[in-house]
Amino acid sequence: MPITPRSGTHVHPSQFNLRVPLPTRGEEFLFNTLTDAQLLVSSDVAALLDRAAAGEFVGGRATDDEIEALDTLAENGFLVESREADRQALDRFLGAVKSDTAELNVTLLTGPVETLVDTG
Repeated sequence: MPITPRSGTHVHPSQFNLRVPLPTRGEEFLFNTLTDAQLLVSSDVAALLDRAAAGEFVGGRATDDEIEALDTLAENGFLVESREADRQALDRFLGAVKSDTAELNVTLLTGPVETLVDTG
């Protein structure tokens, strides 16, 4: 079962999350350096990460819309069951990368800086 309030599991933001607020747009760019997931979300969805860190969703105290957004965040690695689960995912990733010499994985963010960082 997914790690969301629906499952009754306390979810935590991943330690591999990077967040770039875009205040003039009312959005936030989310990037998970482990899963390579990238999302552009509204500030209220980004605030769900802070609320999850504070334990606000334990016991299923979330609306249907919040649960849907939390599901998406969890599916993309932005929410994890625990820091230990995050570390285990990193160990699995590094184990796979170290043992496979057939490919090189690189993440490259392109475009003008102002599209990633709100200068307004």
